[in-house]
Amino acid sequence: CGADGGYRELVLCDQPAAYWRLGDLGPPSAINQADSGSAAAYIAADAGSITYGVGGAIAGDPDHAIHLDGTGLVNGGTALSFPGRAPYSIEAWVAPEGDNFSYRRIVEQVTYDSNGNAQDGYIIYNHETSAAEQYVDGSAAQVLGPPLGNLAYSHVVVTFDGGALRIYVNGALARTTAATAVPAAAVPATVFIGGNTRPGSGWIGKIDEVAIYAYPLDAKQVDAHYRAGHGP
Repeated sequence: CGADGGYRELVLCDQPAAYWRLGDLGPPSAINQADSGSAAAYIAADAGSITYGVGGAIAGDPDHAIHLDGTGLVNGGTALSFPGRAPYSIEAWVAPEGDNFSYRRIVEQVTYDSNGNAQDGYIIYNHETSAAEQYVDGSAAQVLGPPLGNLAYSHVVVTFDGGALRIYVNGALARTTAATAVPAAAVPATVFIGGNTRPGSGWIGKIDEVAIYAYPLDAKQVDAHYRAGHGP
C-alpha cells in the first residue's frame, strides 16, 4: 500500500487520525489530509510569525512546509484524545533553527492546572535533544532521543503502545521508556503544532508533514516513512 504513490499515499495507507502536510500557501487553515471535513487553524502573532510555502521535507515532492519564528503555531482543535492507556503515534519532519533548545514544542496535546503545571496528555519537543513527555494526573514519563541537526530536516516519531513510550529519529529507534499509569478520566485538550499559548514554547524553524495515529506505528512503518521521505 502506497509503495508507488509517494510519501503522502504511504502515510494515508497507514490510516492516520489526522495528517497535516502544512503545504498551504497561506491562512486561514491547514488541510487535514485524513479528514477533508476538518482543518487546523494557522495562528499568527504578527505578519512574520508564520512563513508559508517554504521548502518541504520530502525528497522529490513539491509540497511545501511552514516556517515558524517562535510565536506562530497551528491549532488542530480538540477532536483527538488518547486517554488512559490508549495507544497513539505522533510523526513530524522538523528543521530547527538557531535558539531551539528550550522546550520548543513540535506537537502538544496536554491539559494544565491553574498553576500552569501539565496534567494529562503528551508533548513532543526539542530541548538540547529531541524528547517526548507523557503526563498522567500530573506525573510525567519522559523519553529522550538524539539532538536534531540545525537547519536540516529530521524525521521524529513518538509512539505509545499502552505500556511503553518510544522515540524514533530518522527511521531508527532511539530509546524506550516505561509509561503505564492510567489517569482517572480523559480531559479534552487542544492539539497544537509548533507551540502552545504560553510564551517561550514556540518552535523556531520549519515544520512539515505532521501526522497523528490512534495506534503505535511499528519499527518497519517508521523506517518506511523515513525512507519514502528522505529519498535514496
